[in-house]
Amino acid sequence: AAGRAARYRQIADVGGLVRRRLRAAGLEPLAADASACPAVVTFAPPAGVGAAEFVAGCRAWGYHIVGHSGYLADRRLVQV
Repeated sequence: AAGRAARYRQIADVGGLVRRRLRAAGLEPLAADASACPAVVTFAPPAGVGAAEFVAGCRAWGYHIVGHSGYLADRRLVQV
């Protein structure tokens, strides 16, 4: 149980870091921190940049971003 709790805390810490860095870059996560999944962060790409273009750019830089599913693409959202 202690190992699972430590792993959850690690995932939550990384998720919090991602959310803070997105906000610093001017990108607001879709879900409020209090109700957000710690392992997945959903947000809209910068204005004027399509989801597919944003995903391709992030992947080229080595980040695992998704946004090609119909659900995400229809809503112009991406996830990390």
